[in-house]
Amino acid sequence: MKYAFRKSLIFGAALIVAAALSAVNAVAAPNNILYTSLGPNGQFYNNGIFVSGSGYSNSVYGFQFTTPGQANMTNVQLPLSTWQSQDNNPISLYLEAGTGGDGGQPQTIITQLTQVGSIPSQPGLVTFTCSQNCALQANTAYWIVAVQTDPNSQDVWWWAYNNPWGYGATNSSGSPTGPWNLIYGPVSGFQVNGVYITRCTNCSTR
Repeated sequence: MKYAFRKSLIFGAALIVAAALSAVNAVAAPNNILYTSLGPNGQFYNNGIFVSGSGYSNSVYGFQFTTPGQANMTNVQLPLSTWQSQDNNPISLYLEAGTGGDGGQPQTIITQLTQVGSIPSQPGLVTFTCSQNCALQANTAYWIVAVQTDPNSQDVWWWAYNNPWGYGATNSSGSPTGPWNLIYGPVSGFQVNGVYITRCTNCSTR
């Protein structure tokens, strides 16, 4: 399914023209930013996509990242908010291995992360901690995949800072492992934090 078609369905239905650009500070942590598509102070764009249970669009989304060095991931932060939900169930967030580049997609679950606190009604950063299988290899394609398993919960995953476009993967079956549809359009924001073991000098974390 082409992204433009999905976009017209989702955003024409109701998706978010609220809240101006949110400047939200990232949660302080004594570690490194391994990857980020957020702004210098944790900002993100004022629009997004639905991650929702089967009572809504049952939408799952994944976006890829790489790190410039070998590292241990400690947490991932996503700009999220609830949207007309009956419930406020935590999102299931996965680190997955997969193929990279323009035609890449998630393939295998490496670990599931744990949401800290609840998803706010107003857009803000939500932290998901990693407790096992948190090792990342340098210059390797990984995916962050967000799933809402509660039928009565609907959340918004807000777009990356300055609204860059890129590739991602989606499905409408509520599955963290696909089958996937390739999408091209605005990418959702997230930040991966952790501790480097080895690092390429003069490499970008973005």
